[in-house]
Amino acid sequence: MSKPSKRLEILLALFLWGLVSALALKDVDRVPFHPDESTYIYMSRDLELLVQDGMSLAWQPDATLTAETRYRLIDAPLARYIIGVARWLFNVPSLPADWDWGKSWEENQAMGALPSSELLKLARQALTSLLPLSLLFLYLTVKKVFHPITTMAIILLMGSHALILVHARRSMAEGALLLGLTFTLWSFTWIDKHPGLAGLAMAVAINAKHSSLALLPIGLLTIIFYPSDGKSKTLQRVRNALVYLVVVLGVTFALNPIYWKHPFQAALASLEARKELLTRQTLVTENFAPEGVADTLDKRFLVLIANLFIQPPYFYEVGNYAADLQVQIDAYIRHPYHRVCRDLFCGGFSFALASFGFLMANPQMHHINKRAYLLRLWWSTFAMAVFILATIPLPWQRYVLPMIPFAIIWMAYGAEHIIRAVLLYHASRKKAVSNRSNTAS
Repeated sequence: MSKPSKRLEILLALFLWGLVSALALKDVDRVPFHPDESTYIYMSRDLELLVQDGMSLAWQPDATLTAETRYRLIDAPLARYIIGVARWLFNVPSLPADWDWGKSWEENQAMGALPSSELLKLARQALTSLLPLSLLFLYLTVKKVFHPITTMAIILLMGSHALILVHARRSMAEGALLLGLTFTLWSFTWIDKHPGLAGLAMAVAINAKHSSLALLPIGLLTIIFYPSDGKSKTLQRVRNALVYLVVVLGVTFALNPIYWKHPFQAALASLEARKELLTRQTLVTENFAPEGVADTLDKRFLVLIANLFIQPPYFYEVGNYAADLQVQIDAYIRHPYHRVCRDLFCGGFSFALASFGFLMANPQMHHINKRAYLLRLWWSTFAMAVFILATIPLPWQRYVLPMIPFAIIWMAYGAEHIIRAVLLYHASRKKAVSNRSNTAS
């Protein structure tokens, strides 16, 4: 595959980046509502509380566990801070009440838990505006490894992905999660020279959503065992590893005042709260769909593949408000752009292509100029998949969102290898025909 000129490559990349970013930012208010968006908007008041009196948000062992404290123990804080900043910039108040899943749609609306269209759009735009940055970080990551056309395909696939257009455009954690993941993958390409940058990126990812913890050991192992030059001294590697970890822990501690007074006890309370939440979610899922809980590894793998590649976008996890949301859902899925390649044929082909690309990365690791970067992408993919399979028994589609950048990377890489093989085959055939003609003459 011949490469376009540097100038043409940059112009094409900018055009695609601008196009998919504009399409993502357009009509965010048409994405069907999710009640958890109310909770994130309601909890965005934590930004004001953090500025006014951060210690008031700290966990106390003898205090009553309120719903707000439980959210702080369970959820990563970055998304609610971003919504808080947007509200502060435009002087918009938060919601007066949190969404109550035990009440009807009308009851939640009456008590002020349903955001106005203006507030909801503002919160969504704040988090959707992170997507262009996510695309930029992803482009900068893969351009060091892949052909320029492959990198542009990755940008196009990521920005137009049906699941991204639903889950990353809501006022929930997924938009911030994508930013954190792509920032981290890019920072891993600089981790030898700038371990502090990698620590900051990792902290952003973890504080966007805790599933990003899967990548924490990849950065650490890369620093210690797989520096790109292979020549770093032991003392330098240890120093870099300490810088990486200190920045991750320092930024995480600063963003989570829940840990400021009793960090170790609060951490244990956080683990207990998350365990209790998972138990409740599993029971709810079993009540609505007993066959839905993936209680074995093979079921979890099938659920992961189905949600990542095949199933059409899901707009809710349980059906409490299915009837109330149906008009929004019907209007959204009527647009073909919102459901591209979400079927058995296209999804199955995408899975096969991604699997091929993932497997083909291994033979390519002997190329010295690509080995370090491919190795980090390969192990990051593996770590995230293992983390999801090991910790999430629920078939909820938004939980596979961390795998989307990796799936797209390996799909494009697999396609690049197939195209190269076809071009090489045709070139060899042409050469053979030319040789026979010369011999005959």
